[in-house]
Amino acid sequence: MTPPIKNGRCGNSPATPPALDFGTEPAFENDPKPVFFTDQYGTAWCRVWNRDHYETLRLRSKPFRHRLIRAMVTAGERPSRSRINEQLDVFEAFAYDNRRDLHNRSAWCEAGRSLCIDLADDGWRVIQVTPVGWGFTDDPAVLFRRFVHQKPLPEPDTSGQLGELLAFLPPLREPDQLLVLTYAVAAPIPIPRPILMPLGPQGSGKSTLCALLRRLVDPSQAELLGRDARADMPQTFYRHAFPVFDNADAFTGQESDLFCQAATGRAIDRRQLYTDGEEYLLSFMRPVMINGLRPPTNRPDLLDRSLIIELDRLTSDQRRYLGRLEAEFQAAHPRLFGGLLNALQRTLELLPTVPTDGLSRMADFHRLGRAAALALGFSIQAFDDAMREVEARQRRGASDNPLTAAILLFARKQGQWQGDLPAFLERLADTARAHQIRRSPENWPDTPIGLGRQLKQLSTILAEHGVTVSRPRNARARLVRLVYDSAADHAAEL
Repeated sequence: MTPPIKNGRCGNSPATPPALDFGTEPAFENDPKPVFFTDQYGTAWCRVWNRDHYETLRLRSKPFRHRLIRAMVTAGERPSRSRINEQLDVFEAFAYDNRRDLHNRSAWCEAGRSLCIDLADDGWRVIQVTPVGWGFTDDPAVLFRRFVHQKPLPEPDTSGQLGELLAFLPPLREPDQLLVLTYAVAAPIPIPRPILMPLGPQGSGKSTLCALLRRLVDPSQAELLGRDARADMPQTFYRHAFPVFDNADAFTGQESDLFCQAATGRAIDRRQLYTDGEEYLLSFMRPVMINGLRPPTNRPDLLDRSLIIELDRLTSDQRRYLGRLEAEFQAAHPRLFGGLLNALQRTLELLPTVPTDGLSRMADFHRLGRAAALALGFSIQAFDDAMREVEARQRRGASDNPLTAAILLFARKQGQWQGDLPAFLERLADTARAHQIRRSPENWPDTPIGLGRQLKQLSTILAEHGVTVSRPRNARARLVRLVYDSAADHAAEL
């Protein structure tokens, strides 16, 4: 049994303002006093004692306002609106003398040597995972904030094994089984992670895979997100620790950029109100899942940050009654969560020992995945082979881009060609019409300048198919030069 961890790092800090008693009712003299602070975005919070644990409440939230009203009534004071707002202003003024970062569901602690995971339960319990063990901590080294949609994680069973998760998922090829398991291990760890992208026809179990994987790590009342969640994606990424986008269709260029930024880390500047100039930041670096019939975009930058998992349509023998599947998963959730914690502990233990040569573009995830593969009983070679298969899927997805297809067809016919961007865009449009290639605003440039930008993004995949694109300059025009190598193209097709 893994030994529990005690004695955290987040006790009371600076002096609090002279204020009302926020203890339980009736108030106890020995209850710790509230601690006021601001988070990394400048929002005021209070860490307040409730019976046997601390809770972190936003000062301007209803829970804290109701607690303040109860305290005022207990003290014999009439809680008028002006008096409540006056008291909140006092607390907020004192909060700015103390700054604490707040996190969503999981965070590094002790300078990255261990990981804290918020159960999001009524007791505000936190589990700390170190290279030598995991267990509950009474006073965690980091603080968490809660969102309304979050549901609690179960009490973990120390005897669980993460590999049991595969019994609840649709059938996966062996390399994809390893990728899904290692992604589950990486999901709570705040590093740049690729986007997990299960793709397949209707009835292949894509949504079930995504829902259960999220439920394992970050249970939520909004388990699967649809198109409406893309209306304000920065807020979605900020509020959801493990956002899952179900049946995703075509992404705009801006949406693709935001997904890339969510995978690798991004901060966005916003105004607090339209009536003032105050600003606040939203920062996020999330594990993200997207499922659909096909990739929602052919942009190479998004595909390079994706783990594409291919699913087949389930046969009648493979389909399971959803209600029964969910009931079985609910019963197994404590074992699965305990297995995840065991795998996390072993991964943190092995991480310093894994080799760092030959890493892919998402190098942090690749390195962590090697350690997770060892922790789960696989080899580093097996994980590297799975990543190479993913890279091949990324290249196939990028080459399915209508613009890429038109350039390849044009280059194969011409061999060599040189001209300016407007002429090149016109020739490509003629090629698309001749081969009935559908041009849509999401994947076809409408101006020569847009074509120039996309040529930069597609240069790598074009080079793999033997097409070298260069941009010689002269005094009159921005030229494009294409040179086609049939031998390299043939090798790529093989």
